[in-house]
Amino acid sequence: MRFSLAIEEKLRTLSKAQQQSFRKDFRGRKKSVAWAYIAWLLIGLHYLYLGEIPMQLLFYITSGGLLAWYIIDFFRIPGMVRKHNEDLARELMVDYAAMV
Repeated sequence: MRFSLAIEEKLRTLSKAQQQSFRKDFRGRKKSVAWAYIAWLLIGLHYLYLGEIPMQLLFYITSGGLLAWYIIDFFRIPGMVRKHNEDLARELMVDYAAMV
């Protein structure tokens, strides 16, 4: 995955061992668009897969926005996964930058 410029710059300041650890941690925790679509097909579990429990509860309470929200999310999933992974990279970078 390509990271934002800010994360790429920070990544260059880490040692090679830290960079490898960062990439390994990221690969282990990042989310997949394919799995998000599978979760979406399984009665709308995509928010749960992405760790957004309050949104998952709201999704269920509104019955997926009376299915409109469910259909719209089909198109939103790639962006949602990209945002989740970017947030994860930022979170990991804070942890690894603190180790320097």
